[in-house]
Amino acid sequence: MYSMLISTEIILEYEEVIGRHMGLDITNDVLSDLDQFHNVSLINLYYRWNLIHNDWDDNKFIDCAIAGNADCIVTNDKHLLG
Repeated sequence: MYSMLISTEIILEYEEVIGRHMGLDITNDVLSDLDQFHNVSLINLYYRWNLIHNDWDDNKFIDCAIAGNADCIVTNDKHLLG
């Protein structure tokens, strides 16, 4: 079983990207659904590691993974893949 870790910053990015591509109704449905899944955990971030220098905006995913004690990060983002 896996868990999805999200932070407020990640939710805001999801809202922006989904809204841009699919509109407000779909965005609201997706964000509402995230709140209902038992395997989604909201992580509070208290420290910024700033490990990604090529795209500072990607640091939110690293920070969330560290704060949530994640085993791995699933991504197709070239900045996070190294």
